[in-house]
Amino acid sequence: MASFNFANLSANFFTSPLIGTNVLSDGVDPTEILNFLFKKSFGIANSKPYWDYSDETVGFNSTPFTNLNSLYSQKIPTINELIPLIKIDSWVNPNGGGGEKWISSNFPYISYYSSIVMNPCLQNQFSNTFFCGTKYFDSLNNRAYSNFSTNAIPNNYGDGISFNHLVYSFNETRLFSENNGTGGSWILDTDSGILTFYDVVRIPGIRVDVNNPPRITYWRYEGLTGNANIVEVFDA
Repeated sequence: MASFNFANLSANFFTSPLIGTNVLSDGVDPTEILNFLFKKSFGIANSKPYWDYSDETVGFNSTPFTNLNSLYSQKIPTINELIPLIKIDSWVNPNGGGGEKWISSNFPYISYYSSIVMNPCLQNQFSNTFFCGTKYFDSLNNRAYSNFSTNAIPNNYGDGISFNHLVYSFNETRLFSENNGTGGSWILDTDSGILTFYDVVRIPGIRVDVNNPPRITYWRYEGLTGNANIVEVFDA
């Protein structure tokens, strides 16, 4: 299947009403919403928006956290319980970009990643998907390498504010997902760890592409899962 080029879209494509309504789209093409959900139903990540599911990159798993191995076994506390945080001075972003890692002194399995430079999923000028990992993919085997933006705590967890995902341009201009899509109408899939821009960033002087990757700030669960606890019980 041929790659998709945003330049082929009409100027008002992302601001047209949703099908059957008079409500304007928030910047995400309704057809692509269905494509995203269809792929996720098979546990396939949407690293190639507008591509068929059979053409997706192998290695990005987007299975929703419903199976035993993916059940969180430890508490995700409130923000107040997580403080104070400890900076991990020895931590260096393995993808070669900038950013910092902090952990909670009370719950060390909860990490706070600050202003992490992301990597593109596809190494071409049309790439609009990014993740936190060591390399976009192995061109020989078409498999993704390590990805530490998976298991990001959803931004609607708890009070719906404290765990918000914050996305910035490379020069650290805040990119809001709302505001009629001026910030790129991005979505972070916390299962696959892939950040997708469904629209171009329409902020003067700001670009997000392979040469200008975004930065992201988020909280991540790095604790035990349900299966780990069951193994401990049987070992006892």
